[in-house]
Amino acid sequence: MPHQLRQPQARSWIPTFAPNSQLIWYTYDMTKLLEQAIARLRQLPDNIQDSAARALISQLDEEPEMGDLEAIREGREEFARGDFTTLGDWRHEMGLGDH
Repeated sequence: MPHQLRQPQARSWIPTFAPNSQLIWYTYDMTKLLEQAIARLRQLPDNIQDSAARALISQLDEEPEMGDLEAIREGREEFARGDFTTLGDWRHEMGLGDH
């Protein structure tokens, strides 16, 4: 899972029916703001709910993973120290073109 797990802020119990019509309960944990957004989405037509779900999933897929964030931080530190190679120098070193 790309995102770091967090401690639950609130616990809610949701009733639902299993395929065999047996009532089951499950829990979910989310922030109050996300709960409010989901409550508003539940009031919208199915096609708009699906569109919002696709947008949220797409956003989550684009979020950098923890290792990516560390690499970005290190790269910025190296750049600040002047510890980098220009594209022109790299291309020259690789024999891909004139410097």
